[in-house]
Amino acid sequence: MQHYSGEVYIYDSRLDQLLDTSPTSERLSLNGIWSGHDEPIKWLARTANGRYLLSASHPTDLTLWSTTRIKERHTIKKRSFIAIDDREKVKFAIVLMNGKH
Repeated sequence: MQHYSGEVYIYDSRLDQLLDTSPTSERLSLNGIWSGHDEPIKWLARTANGRYLLSASHPTDLTLWSTTRIKERHTIKKRSFIAIDDREKVKFAIVLMNGKH
């Protein structure tokens, strides 16, 4: 879930609890908060294994992240920032399995 501050909140839930219609406060558990953009994230893609993420808050600014899990919490590390001339826009991006772009 993305917050308007540009942070991304990572939640975890069991499917049966998520779909249960009875009122409960135990439906979701917060696993982490990711931040690193000054504006709300407009685009987010990840590799199939979820180890690398590519995010953009503007069509000309992309950030490449790597993810790790430490003590049941997801953490990210900024690997690269890509800024493109304002006259151009990124239309497609590919993150290879080893995280190179």
